[in-house]
Amino acid sequence: MKRPLTDSKNNLKRIKNVERYSRDFNLRFLNIPEEDENCVTKLQSLLYNTLGYEANIENAHRTGRKQLGKPRHIVAKFLYRPERRKILSNRRNLSENVWVVEDLINEDLEVKKLYQDIMKKAFQEGKKPRFYHGKLYIDGVPYRG
Repeated sequence: MKRPLTDSKNNLKRIKNVERYSRDFNLRFLNIPEEDENCVTKLQSLLYNTLGYEANIENAHRTGRKQLGKPRHIVAKFLYRPERRKILSNRRNLSENVWVVEDLINEDLEVKKLYQDIMKKAFQEGKKPRFYHGKLYIDGVPYRG
């Protein structure tokens, strides 16, 4: 019989993996001005007007507390992962003030912040750093550091 502590660690790991899987369909859009709006329509319009791409967005909404002069993030859930990847790879072609980032769980966001300098250095050296499911990969090889 497994010890209760081991079971709770395994359950926490499973919960994180389920949340990561669910967020694999999401993107966060930053710096989009807030108005009385339908976020799905607003994003579809933005993506069509800037990328010429008709996106299939299941749902989109603002997150966080309102702050004076600072728009909240929009989290968008796409129907298909390939659409999400296409938008991520073309995000540099969006309006210059709009940022698009992956929707990471809090634990992964904290880990990614710790690896920020390592990722920057690898990129400057011509390597391809990638952060995926809480782990850093450089040129497809897991980073051990």
